[in-house]
Amino acid sequence: MVSFTALLNRAHRRFIDKCLQKRGFGACEACEKRSLLIHYDQKDGSEVCEWELCEGCYDRIVESDIK
Repeated sequence: MVSFTALLNRAHRRFIDKCLQKRGFGACEACEKRSLLIHYDQKDGSEVCEWELCEGCYDRIVESDIK
């Protein structure tokens, strides 16, 4: 079960990533589709992975993080 605070923080981050970042046009690193890209930093323990994702792939990754 995810806490309400965690859901609220993820929603806030999603809003910032989609609406307030400057987004570039290019190929998505996950599906290779050309579109506006969202810069996403995924933290796994001590490692930080940086992704340039289309909106569909970004939504799938964020939804999988919630579960």
